[in-house]
Amino acid sequence: MRVHAVDGFFEKYLTVISIIIGSILVFIIVPIPSITASVSDWHASTHPDYSMNLNGFLYFWAEPWHFPLLSVKGLGIPFGFNIFYTDSYPLAALIAKILPLSQAPNIYPACIAAAILLQMVSGTYLARCCGLRSPAALMVGVMLTFMPFFLFRFVHIALANHWIILIGLAETIRHRPGHQGRLVLLSLIALLTHAYLLAMIFPLFLIASLRAALLTPTPARKFLVESMGTVGLMVGLAYSIGLVGHGLTPLPPDNFGQASLNLLSPFIPQRSGLLPGRDIIDATGYQYEG
Repeated sequence: MRVHAVDGFFEKYLTVISIIIGSILVFIIVPIPSITASVSDWHASTHPDYSMNLNGFLYFWAEPWHFPLLSVKGLGIPFGFNIFYTDSYPLAALIAKILPLSQAPNIYPACIAAAILLQMVSGTYLARCCGLRSPAALMVGVMLTFMPFFLFRFVHIALANHWIILIGLAETIRHRPGHQGRLVLLSLIALLTHAYLLAMIFPLFLIASLRAALLTPTPARKFLVESMGTVGLMVGLAYSIGLVGHGLTPLPPDNFGQASLNLLSPFIPQRSGLLPGRDIIDATGYQYEG
C-alpha cells in the first residue's frame, strides 16, 4: 500500500519533481561564477564563440526596433548583418530586448541554465510518453541531461536547446488531439532558435499531418493544405526576422565549404573526403543533425 502511495505521489507531482531536480542539476553542471558571469566576464571567456554570441546580442539590443527584426546595421558595416548568423539565440535576444532594462544584460548564463532545466523536464516527459512510470521517467530525464552530446553542445548555446527535439518526439509519440498545432509552435520556436533544430522538428509535424490526413476522405488535399499553410507561416516568420527576401551580406566567391553552417552539412560530412581539397574550418555541421 505504501509503495502505491509513493508511486501515486511521483505521478501526481512528476513535473514539479523534474523541475526541482533540473534546478539542482544546473548548479551541479555549471559553476556558479559562470552562472553569474557579467558582460565583461563573458568577453574574457576562453571560447571565441561566446564573445561572438554576446557581441551580436549587444549590437541588436542597442539599436532601435526596425524591420526586419534581427538585422543589425551596426554589424558587418556597410552591409549590416543578422544575429541569426552570430548564433546569438534570436528568441532569447528578442525576449531580452522586450524587457524594460536600463542596460544590456548577459543573457547567456541564464540560457544555459534554462537549457539544462528544460532538458531534464522534457526528457522526463518523453520517457513518460513512452510508457515509463514516474521514477524510471525521472531517471531517463537525468540520463539525457548528462549525455555527452548535450553537455558538449554548450559551446553553441542556441543548439543546446535539445528540449525542443525531446518535446517534439514526445508529442509525436503521445499523439494527443491538437498535437499538430503544438508541433507547429515548436517549429516556430526552433526557427527562432537555430535552423538545424527546425530541420529536426518540422519533419515531425509533416509526419503528424500526414498521419491525420490519411484518416480523412481527401488525404492529399488535407495534407497539402496543412503543410503548405505551415510552410507559408514559416516563410512569413523568416521574412520578418530577415532570413529571406532582404538580400544577403556579400561573401567571397570561394566561401562555399568554408563553414559548417550551410545547407549541405546535414548530408555531406565535412572533412570526410566528400569535399576534396577544401580546408574546412568547422567539422561540427554534420554532428548537429546526428
